[in-house]
Amino acid sequence: GVINATIPRVVNYEVSDSALSKDWAHRKIVLVSDTHLGVVRGKNFMTKVVNKINEQNPDVVLVAGDIIDGPVFDYAKGLSPLSNLKSTFGTFYTPGNHEAFNLEPEKFYPVIKSLALTLVDDKYFVNNTQIVGLSFKGGESKESILQRFNKTGYNKDIPSIVILHEPKNSEVLQNAGASLVVSGHTHCGQFFPINLIVRSIYKKYSYGLQQRDNSFAITTCGVGTAMTPMRILANPEIVVIKIVQ
Repeated sequence: GVINATIPRVVNYEVSDSALSKDWAHRKIVLVSDTHLGVVRGKNFMTKVVNKINEQNPDVVLVAGDIIDGPVFDYAKGLSPLSNLKSTFGTFYTPGNHEAFNLEPEKFYPVIKSLALTLVDDKYFVNNTQIVGLSFKGGESKESILQRFNKTGYNKDIPSIVILHEPKNSEVLQNAGASLVVSGHTHCGQFFPINLIVRSIYKKYSYGLQQRDNSFAITTCGVGTAMTPMRILANPEIVVIKIVQ
């Protein structure tokens, strides 16, 4: 389990999304989440992840939160491999719950903002698509997340990709018209019996691809570890999403 946690795999999805296909067909969207850099994992692990992402020749990289594990560490050193990411449209990052555990946000955020376009309840247009980043809010209601979603200036008539660390409200955003929602957070439980608890909480959104009408949601197992540095039957992964017509 400890060795397995250090070997990221690549998982591929093909999404038949008419809203995104015009501009994203034949392109690669790479999703990575939950690196949890800090005490256990540092620069070497991030370098391994970045190299694996670059091997996929991505057009855009989406980082769905928990890039750090919370504790204080050398952010500039640990995150520096991100400067080597190569993609057509850049790297987009939205924080998760573990960023909130950090005691030095005034030091961490300037570093990550210099390495990735950071979206905190905000949106950015790229390739005729609105990329929306919604920060983590524990126990958030459907009404609250919709309010935050709309407050970003989201336009349901324009194709959209939403970065949402926790998949709890992915279906809510799909119902609101999001073309693609990407999440992490669950780690697929990392090992037994936590995996059963995770499935009971998030149901079908605990992992994988879910379609609702013409909207899609993908939850990744994540690439790092939290608490125990071990993964059993829950491989660390980097997700490649291809939009097909």
